[in-house]
Amino acid sequence: MSKTAKFHKKHLLTFRKFLVTHGAVESDGDIPVFITFLGTLVVYIIASMLHAAKTAAIGVYKAICKVSKVDTGGLRQAFINAFKQTVTNVYFRLFVFFDNRKSTRKLFKKRRRQYGLTKAIRLYMSDLHYYMKKNSHSFVTFANVLAPAAAVIVFAVAVNTVSASSFGVSVISGGETLGVVSAEDVYMSAARAFSEQTAYKDVENSTGEAFVTARLEITPTAEVMDANSLAAVMMSNASVIMPDTRSAAIAVPEPLTAPAPVSETSVDIIPDIAGKVKAYGVTVDGEFLGAIDDTKVLSIYLNGVKESGFDPEAIDITFDREIEYSYEQFYYPEEIVDESDIIKKLSGTREAAVFVTVESGDNPWDIAMANNLTLSELLECPAEYEGEVIEDLSKFCPVGATIQLSEEVPYLSLLVTKPRTYEVAIDYEIMRSYDDSMYQGETKVTTKGEEGVELVEANVTYRDGKAVSRQILSRTVVTEPVTQVEIIGTKEPKTMVATGGGSGTYFWPVAGGYISAYMGDGRGHKGLDIAAPYGTHIYAAAQGKVTRVGSKGDGYGIAIFITNSDGNVTVYAHMSSTADIVVGDTVVAGQLIGYVGSTGNSTGNHLHFEVRQNGTYLNPTKYVSQY
Repeated sequence: MSKTAKFHKKHLLTFRKFLVTHGAVESDGDIPVFITFLGTLVVYIIASMLHAAKTAAIGVYKAICKVSKVDTGGLRQAFINAFKQTVTNVYFRLFVFFDNRKSTRKLFKKRRRQYGLTKAIRLYMSDLHYYMKKNSHSFVTFANVLAPAAAVIVFAVAVNTVSASSFGVSVISGGETLGVVSAEDVYMSAARAFSEQTAYKDVENSTGEAFVTARLEITPTAEVMDANSLAAVMMSNASVIMPDTRSAAIAVPEPLTAPAPVSETSVDIIPDIAGKVKAYGVTVDGEFLGAIDDTKVLSIYLNGVKESGFDPEAIDITFDREIEYSYEQFYYPEEIVDESDIIKKLSGTREAAVFVTVESGDNPWDIAMANNLTLSELLECPAEYEGEVIEDLSKFCPVGATIQLSEEVPYLSLLVTKPRTYEVAIDYEIMRSYDDSMYQGETKVTTKGEEGVELVEANVTYRDGKAVSRQILSRTVVTEPVTQVEIIGTKEPKTMVATGGGSGTYFWPVAGGYISAYMGDGRGHKGLDIAAPYGTHIYAAAQGKVTRVGSKGDGYGIAIFITNSDGNVTVYAHMSSTADIVVGDTVVAGQLIGYVGSTGNSTGNHLHFEVRQNGTYLNPTKYVSQY
């Protein structure tokens, strides 16, 4: 047996052993002809490539070793011979591989003798298609291995090629290359240095900065320059123009990813410093307050303010507005102010507190509307009358009372950030089902929902002791919430239901009308009087069960009492008549229950509306709001 045949047989046995060892087949005899052919081909090609690579490497090594004895032409010929040997070796092995596929050739020759050449080829192609389809997963596996391997090789070659080259960033201005730097940030540093050397301040027309407009390009290079050297080149290429009017031409550097169009060959710097002096401009959130000769006193004042807010728990103490005063530039003498004026401004207020005085005919609702507040917001505002604090404006709002609508806002405030750990509630979900035996709006809770608890770690920022922002660091669920299960009624109510209803939690109980008397009002009034024409519709303020209908001789006249689902009792009195409602009915919010009248102890057409809780009278304005 020849050396080549032994080499081929070795790889055939290796492939068969691999299939049997890994459980692909039970024995050598179960391996299909095509799979044997393809697998052996793959193993053989890989081995041939490795052998060829080895041969080439040996040839290169021998050529290098003989370089001292071989001239340039001889070295070149040595490499050519090594390459030819490699190609010949691979070609020869592949030729032998195909030439020795005896079993495949025998089957093909047998079919050709029996069926002719055309049918023999067709049968061979059919076998090939069958085995490719049956063993498609093998090809996919081979491709999944080969493709990443090839990608790794290509990537390694690319990295090796790029890493062996030197690149830099060319700074091009007006078609002229100013220099080459190692990175874009070096150019930005040079631009800032150039700006500082040409700094000026014109508060009417400029930002006090000047840059060279440049286009950046990546280019191969062997040498790069630092930021200072590039800034010097910028200065030497800049032309200074002194115009008659104060203005500044500012060219902002374009980023590397978006090259700017080709710029002029020079940059115009227009300082116009005639009549100006150097000073430090003071700005707060971009607002120019004035310029000062020295910043020492101002720095001491600001540091003192920060020290006054010292807190051992604080991780950061800053001002709530951005203050800048450390940049020296050119200003007109009339812009120079004393440091004490700046300090007085910073220690003052930005906004003054707003107060209103109650006049004749005013009521809480109208005052809130006039000042773009809700009634609830107004009732939370501090109020005084003759030096005494008014606890509840809805009950006592006399003429001459003073209401503070807003607080005084200081010009500067400290922001103190502290680490905090606290618990927050996790809302529970509500799962609803429907029941046609219950009225619309009626709800029955079968499983009461419970909020979960979450432990939060955060950095909380405070202004004047009040939290204004927080940075959440982590959340940990301590207790999971419990889902609430509800049954919702779908049965149609007996009477009409209105679609309006004001903006309170409860439905506005009258179709229109206005408040003619508030709770309390100096005569112990227990509810809210809503004046409206005779016969105006009266609606249920909230869903609930009717517990009283009609007149009981107690001064309420014709009245309806409803026990709401939230536990409160709503009272509707002085009706002219009731709708088709009886005791025991369930009504929904906005459902028609009666009509405005003046029965019982009443002096005019109106609805007397009360909200009770466990026998206590509550202020209805906390539950309903007028249209």
